[in-house]
Amino acid sequence: MKVLVTFAVDAEFAPWRRLRGGWVVRDSVLHAYELWVNDLKVCVILTGMGCARAWDINAASQWGSDFDICISSGLAGALRPEHRCGEVLVAEGIRDFKKQALLRCDSELTGLAVGCGAKRVGAFYTSDRVLVTAEEKSKVREFGDAVEMESSRVVGTATHADGWRVRSVAIRAISDEVGEDLPLNFNETMTPSGDVDRRKVVGELVWRPWTLPRLVRFGRRSRKGARALCSFLDRYVTTLSGRKELTARVGVATT
Repeated sequence: MKVLVTFAVDAEFAPWRRLRGGWVVRDSVLHAYELWVNDLKVCVILTGMGCARAWDINAASQWGSDFDICISSGLAGALRPEHRCGEVLVAEGIRDFKKQALLRCDSELTGLAVGCGAKRVGAFYTSDRVLVTAEEKSKVREFGDAVEMESSRVVGTATHADGWRVRSVAIRAISDEVGEDLPLNFNETMTPSGDVDRRKVVGELVWRPWTLPRLVRFGRRSRKGARALCSFLDRYVTTLSGRKELTARVGVATT
């Protein structure tokens, strides 16, 4: 069985590399990694925030597109007060900023994630930009339980694009809660490839030094979320390695 896992940036994936040895750098330029877990091949690719990099083309160039399962993962901001920092959520579906029809995730993969300890939620909302303030989050809370920037494209492509048609699921950990503003406008510090430009972050801090304590706190909470996510994913793919019946390709529907 072959599983593709996507993260936006390396900081989300780094705890998994530290947790489990054996990761192989398949391509450092394309940010591609692989690992065998029993008889399951785990392939990881970094998409950049908002899928700024051609993740699907890059993945296909490394491994082909004959994956059995695709997992869109990473950090997310809570849109509801019951979701707290460090919690791992699995969504039944995804809505995005272009249309609000629900893109459904694979029900078996979702149920398996719940069995591994994830909290089941109705939907993730895929935004086209980082939502910086609590007020911005409040305006889209009717569309989902948590906001992120990649799952709609990853799950939509993996389940519907010609040559893919892969069972897909979206799993996220909470990094910031519903009533919290982010310490910086990360839309202004993003590179064209969807990474965080550290020089721009330093520049923002020079102009707004009072935000440093909030940035440190946000970094600490983001690391907590990434560790929880990667610990969960390690359990999840180990469980998947014993479920060969999931290799059948099944598309998902929109409603």
